[in-house]
Amino acid sequence: MAVIHFCSHNLHLEKIHSTPSHYHEFWQLDWLKSGQHIAEIDKKKIRIRPGDLLLIRPYTEHIIHYPVPSVISTVKFSLDDNYLVRRKYFLSKLCTGKKHLLKKFYHEYVGTHCRREYIAGCYIDILIIKYFLGCSPAALRDRLMENALEYMHGHLAAADNASIAEHCGITVNHLVRRFRRYYGETPGRILLSRKMHHARRLIRSGLKGIREIAEQCGYNDEFAFSKAFKKNTGLSPSKYRNLKFH
Repeated sequence: MAVIHFCSHNLHLEKIHSTPSHYHEFWQLDWLKSGQHIAEIDKKKIRIRPGDLLLIRPYTEHIIHYPVPSVISTVKFSLDDNYLVRRKYFLSKLCTGKKHLLKKFYHEYVGTHCRREYIAGCYIDILIIKYFLGCSPAALRDRLMENALEYMHGHLAAADNASIAEHCGITVNHLVRRFRRYYGETPGRILLSRKMHHARRLIRSGLKGIREIAEQCGYNDEFAFSKAFKKNTGLSPSKYRNLKFH
């Protein structure tokens, strides 16, 4: 059953803007009601039109551009089981079945006096499995990958391919093959993305120095961290810190 982390229903975006490059540790489903937006995923631009549904997989770096005023509904959620798929996003037209499930979800989550989150999560779960992933939950479940991701999250500074593989009780080659099969990425690439995401969050907070942030992200050398950060974001940590975040 889906666990909802964020839900915005019929959000009016009057300002033309773009989000910074980012990713989430959960699924994101956007339903464009009017206007237009453009998603950048893997340097590919995807044009989203009214009535389109865009589902973005966890740990997928993306940028969203809003070139005109728009109305959008967004749901960000995780699933009880770790559904693992290689595709980074799904673009789908709204049909009667999808619209029915979405209306049921919003009715339970935001439209009733007594919000019933469990029932709302069930509607999202059915929507994703039936219309996007197209198979049974058992076919998408992989406990080994779930353990690997949990280990990464809990040991961000110390984790590497060898320690992750040892934690999961498999060889490094087996680990890499599994990650490529389900995510289309190596565990090292996903670990780096999570480190940079954590670093950006700490830098924006302004509570820690660059050296301390580098150590928390597994870099003993501040220069090596700055080089990796600039390659990932296009800015040095100090310049990134000077940006205005709203």
